[in-house]
Amino acid sequence: MTSHDAHFKRLLRTFFREFLEAFVPELARDLRPARLEFLDKELLHAAGRSARPRFVDLVAKVQFRREVGFVLVHIEHWSSRRSDARRRMFFYAARLMEERGLPVYAVLLTCYARPVRREPDRYVVEVRGLRVVEFRFRVVQLNRLRWRDYARKPNPAAAALMARMRIPLGDRVKVRLQILRLLVQLRLDRRKMDLIAGFVSAYLALSAREHVAFQREVDRIEDRQEKGKVMELITEWERKGRRAGRAEGRQEGRQEGWQEGRVQTLREDILDVLGARF
Repeated sequence: MTSHDAHFKRLLRTFFREFLEAFVPELARDLRPARLEFLDKELLHAAGRSARPRFVDLVAKVQFRREVGFVLVHIEHWSSRRSDARRRMFFYAARLMEERGLPVYAVLLTCYARPVRREPDRYVVEVRGLRVVEFRFRVVQLNRLRWRDYARKPNPAAAALMARMRIPLGDRVKVRLQILRLLVQLRLDRRKMDLIAGFVSAYLALSAREHVAFQREVDRIEDRQEKGKVMELITEWERKGRRAGRAEGRQEGRQEGWQEGRVQTLREDILDVLGARF
C-alpha cells in the first residue's frame, strides 16, 4: 500500500459517515450507523487460476432506514489519473456483487493535482447499436472542488480533504488556517485530531515564507479564546512533526547502516574469492 493509499484509507474509514455527508449526501441520508460494517477482506478473487487477485480500497456494508436489504459502498481512491478508470470501477463492482450478492454503490475519489478536466463517471459498452452495459458511479474529483465551498462546514472529512482541493497559490495559508479553525470548532478526540493533522501536514506543507504569513494570519484572530486554542493546536502539531522527523531520521540512519554493512560484507566476500583464485 502506498503512503497515499494509507493516508486516504485511514481518513475514509475513520470519517466514513462524514465523508458521505459532505460529498455523497444522497447516501448519507437515512443511513443507519449501527448497521455499518467495514469488510476487511478488501480482496477480489479474479477469475481463472492464473489471474492475479485485486485489492480494493474501502468497502462498507450499509443499511438505510425503512429499507430491509443491505448495500455495499465501494470507495476507490486514486492519486493519479488512469486511462482504464471506468473499466476498473465496473469490474470491481461486478466482482463485489458476484462475491457478496449485494448491490454496489461505487465512488471514485481522486486527489491528483493535474489534469483538471472532468473525470468520466460511467462505463458503457455497445455492440451494433445495443447498449450491453451502462455502469455509473459517483466521482469526487478534489481538484475541481473549490475550497471556499467547504470552508465553513463543520465536517472533519471535508476539513482534511480541503488540503487537496482547488487552491490558488495565494490561498494556501488561508486554507491551512481555516482547517485549524474548523478543528477547534469540532472538538475531536486526540486520535482523530492527530489523523487530520498528519493528513494536512502531508498534503498542505507550507514554505518558510508561507509560515511567516500564516503566523501573521493567526495573530489577526480577534476572538482570544479561539486564538488560544488555534495556537495550542499549532504547538501540538509542531511537536508531533519534530518527533516524527526524529523517528524518520533514526529509521533512515538504520537503513543506511544496514546498506553500508551489506556493501562491506559484499566487498569482503569479493576479496576472499579473489584471494582464493590468485
